[in-house]
Amino acid sequence: MDRALVILNPAAGRGFPSRTKRLIEDACERAGWTPVVVQTERGRSIVDDVTENLERGVEHVIAAGGDGTVAAVATALIGSDVPLGIVPIGTGNVLARELGIPVSAERAVRLIVEREQICELDAMQIMDRAYFLNASIGFSSLVVDSTDRLEKQFMGRTAYVWNGWLNLFGLQRYRFAIDIDGIHQRVRASEVLVLNTAGLGEPIVRVPDVLPDDGKLCVCIIRARNLVDWFLLGADFLMGKRDSARHITLEPAYESIHVVADSPLPTQADGEVLGNSEIDLRLVPRAVRVIVPANRSEPSLRLPRMVMGGQSR
Repeated sequence: MDRALVILNPAAGRGFPSRTKRLIEDACERAGWTPVVVQTERGRSIVDDVTENLERGVEHVIAAGGDGTVAAVATALIGSDVPLGIVPIGTGNVLARELGIPVSAERAVRLIVEREQICELDAMQIMDRAYFLNASIGFSSLVVDSTDRLEKQFMGRTAYVWNGWLNLFGLQRYRFAIDIDGIHQRVRASEVLVLNTAGLGEPIVRVPDVLPDDGKLCVCIIRARNLVDWFLLGADFLMGKRDSARHITLEPAYESIHVVADSPLPTQADGEVLGNSEIDLRLVPRAVRVIVPANRSEPSLRLPRMVMGGQSR
């Protein structure tokens, strides 16, 4: 009988972890799988848990949590043939939405069992971790850094909206040194954002030719400093003027990206604060196999508002 490792984050979102656990266990048993459920704990390594179970020969791996939980499980699966099943129970569930995975736990579990299609997901490698949505330094990293777990737990996505508004006041341009695939430049910008998925924040502001499985990243150098600038940027994207949009420059990256800020600024990847003033990442194409629907739909109107990274572990 096949064994299915289930990594369940009981603190993700505002759901009911015991109900999710029963739902997954029942579905696994109906499929003839033996579920092995591991609940995340502070100080416990998700990557180690997954790696140990892979060595024991588990045939299925399921991540039930937010984007942080999914990223940690996926990190351990890089280079493995075992596909990842995602049950999105976090606050934002941005990666699941980008991949067309249902945000309903029941439908997501059914998709995993039926295994309609496999997507080979690109990864952004930063030190010993992999991330799958975006990495940034500047405005959005300040928003992530100023939003704590309690705010996310009680306010959900609204916590990011609120802190986004607060951080708009006093927003300024900083000096950055950027190296993209060995080509160096210096810029003044309010943010440098690296995208592995199309979402740039608001649902209408998307980079349509950035896909999580296309073998490239997009570096967004954003110069917007206030609400008017952001409105004009969004309007340009809405009208299809992406190549001539105000307050932004878009550049492709195929191998590596190194960004250093002259000022002390937090950095983030997938909603996790990483450190200060520097991003050093490389692209790992086709890194992880993920179970997705056979007909993946365009997620632009289904994305949560003011998404800055992954929002919930």
